[in-house]
Amino acid sequence: MLYSYAGFKVEVVERQDVVRRIRIAGRAEKELPALPLNMKLDLSRFTPFERAVMQKAREIPPGKVTTYATLARLAGYPRAARAVGNVMAKNPFPIVVPCHRVVRSDLRLGAYAYGSEVKRSLLLAEGVAFAGERVAEASVWRPGKTYISSPSQRIYGD
Repeated sequence: MLYSYAGFKVEVVERQDVVRRIRIAGRAEKELPALPLNMKLDLSRFTPFERAVMQKAREIPPGKVTTYATLARLAGYPRAARAVGNVMAKNPFPIVVPCHRVVRSDLRLGAYAYGSEVKRSLLLAEGVAFAGERVAEASVWRPGKTYISSPSQRIYGD
């Protein structure tokens, strides 16, 4: 089934009402139905760690990003930022599991299976602000964190 999201054509492969795979298939050239983001995903082939990471990634709101390290902490694996990056790199459900909303700790985009320009385009379409090559602090999602200093110093407390 073909859908549209942020100007991109998105192919969804389902079996028995469960999504098996999602693929960004280029720019949408015609009117397509909007991609439903609450699809039931087949997570049975993933480890408990991978499932936890993907489920937490689904909580990142549109217009915000988080870092691989923060996502690792939220998933219950605070020392697994690099492993989170590996899970996001092989994510078979892009957009629905919004791996494009996960960035490096220095707020640079990092890698994306469909290329950094597609990642940046998706984030811009969702309302993420940039300061040069980095995501602007105002667009960073840090649930459960409050500033104990100025946002520019990036010092947070629980």
